[in-house]
Amino acid sequence: MTLLEEVLGYAERDCPIIPLHSRAVNGGCTCEKSNCGSPAKHPRTPHGLKDATTDTTIIREWWTRWPSANVGMATGLMSGLLVIDLDSEEATRRFLSTYPEAEVTLQAETGRGRHFYFQWEEGIRNHAGRILGERIDVRGEGGFVILPPSVHSNGKIYEWLNDSDPLPLPPPLKQTLTGYSKHELGSKSGEAPADRICEGQRNTVLTSLAGSMRHRGMTEEAIEAALHAENRLRCDPPLSDAEVTKIAQSVARYQPDSIPFLPKPQTGKETNFRPRSALEILESEPQPVEWVWDRDIAKGDLFLLAAFMKVGKSTLAYPLVIAVARGEAFLDRSTKKGAVLILALEEHPRDVELRLRKLGMKTEDPIYIHSGPLHNAQPELTAISSFIQANGITLVLIDSLPYWWDVKNENDNAQVVKSLQPVLQLARTTEAAIGLLHHESKYGGRNEIGENQGDGKSIRGGSALFGIVDQALLLDRRRGGTREQRVLKAIGRRSESPRKLEIKLLGNPALSDPSSYSYRVLGTVDELSRASNSNSVAEVLTNQPKDIQTIAKEANLSLKAARESAETLVTERKAVREGKGVKGDSHTYRRGSSAPHGQNSILSKAGSIGRKETNPGNGETEAQRPTPVEWPETDLWPTVWI
Repeated sequence: MTLLEEVLGYAERDCPIIPLHSRAVNGGCTCEKSNCGSPAKHPRTPHGLKDATTDTTIIREWWTRWPSANVGMATGLMSGLLVIDLDSEEATRRFLSTYPEAEVTLQAETGRGRHFYFQWEEGIRNHAGRILGERIDVRGEGGFVILPPSVHSNGKIYEWLNDSDPLPLPPPLKQTLTGYSKHELGSKSGEAPADRICEGQRNTVLTSLAGSMRHRGMTEEAIEAALHAENRLRCDPPLSDAEVTKIAQSVARYQPDSIPFLPKPQTGKETNFRPRSALEILESEPQPVEWVWDRDIAKGDLFLLAAFMKVGKSTLAYPLVIAVARGEAFLDRSTKKGAVLILALEEHPRDVELRLRKLGMKTEDPIYIHSGPLHNAQPELTAISSFIQANGITLVLIDSLPYWWDVKNENDNAQVVKSLQPVLQLARTTEAAIGLLHHESKYGGRNEIGENQGDGKSIRGGSALFGIVDQALLLDRRRGGTREQRVLKAIGRRSESPRKLEIKLLGNPALSDPSSYSYRVLGTVDELSRASNSNSVAEVLTNQPKDIQTIAKEANLSLKAARESAETLVTERKAVREGKGVKGDSHTYRRGSSAPHGQNSILSKAGSIGRKETNPGNGETEAQRPTPVEWPETDLWPTVWI
């Protein structure tokens, strides 16, 4: 029987089904989150448990889309079933020793323990470990369980252990569960108790209670017993027994009359304050950086791609979209294959589609496009988040930022941060890399007379934007370069990124031209600068030795740059160094035996970025100097792998 047939069989028996993420080939979760808290156990659909259904048409669509999805079933009112989830063999023995009547009901073996299936009793909700003891959960109203033949994250397959029907709850177990539910629900059925202790507050509240008891003279044993009871009844989810014991021991160190003041915390309110100790951090595996685009954009990054008007930020961004969708290299660096979402807020839908067609988009490419306005508000953010998680989106492009944020004054840092904080959280929680396409300021980071004012001043809303994004990529024309040359500058937290990369546009990006276009890496600015300097030095060398001062003057370089270039030429045997390099016998340089005949330059391919004027040396006239070889356009630049 196939997995789909088994799932359809559950639906025919009125079990509301939901597809779950499954175990990935590498042993992780198919959600691809390195820090997934519920590997192979959480829903694939946007609305989670609310999507559970017995509709076989919908179920067929789900398992056609995710053929290896684990199988989830809603518990409680929807299915009429309640499941006791035991997460270890020790917990199973403890449960059966207390409730031996449970042995005869329907059971399944899980990844680490067992599931016991019973008929649901009204009012019993979903609880994690706080009723029946540690590592024993109750799956009731508001919960779900994983059904066979799903595969646990440890590789073990869920299996039925018997063919019994789910039986009514044994009276002692029913009394425990229904009695707790009445205590928990209070006067309003379905509401959490007013004194519930939420995750993030459990240590603080229990420590405060322990302090109050110690202040009244209670012993460590009495405090520990009381804390265990409070932990089981009120903490959601409960702390481990070891953590509760540690709190009791810590507070009991104080004398009753010297207990420090511990303010009474508020309970029942969620908080994101969850500090981790050095021990917890060091005992966990360090998380490696997972690159979406090698050394520049990582999973969960919020990044910026900015340029002056018509320099080509969209022209550059869309080839990146194609590369990520196919897992192909972009600018000579690898990408992580994944789905891409484009929020085209500014450009006409026709132009967006034309550009992607021009770049060769295929029907199987996982690329999704929203065209038209969106508001930077919670409904849109929630919808986008759900779409990202449901479709495995790796990269999101917001084109462009001014059409997204609701900032009235782009120079107001507080407004900028407030507007972008939700987008940053969206990137962090979904682990999709989110790119903001943005414009440079009026003068492109220069003042009215062309002086560069620094990177932060080149972007509208600059300083706040640079502070909140993980990486800023600034695209500019190369000053003094050809019309096709660009410089891509990386500024941010990614120290692995090439700081400045020179690239060249190949082809015509105009939408009126149906042919494709691409970019080619010319090299880093430092690499090309060194190549240009070496070219200049090579051109002034002759067969007669020259000291470094003469070389620097004739090549129009600093002494340091001239010396580095001359030494490079010596290493490449294109120059000969003479002299001992001491006072009275300084180093001199002349043309080497392997210097090409017929031209002085060893890097004439770099001529378009190098110096056009050189000084003829040693009495040579321009007429006597060899004519440089003309290199074809396609060979102007070597491909530099970085």
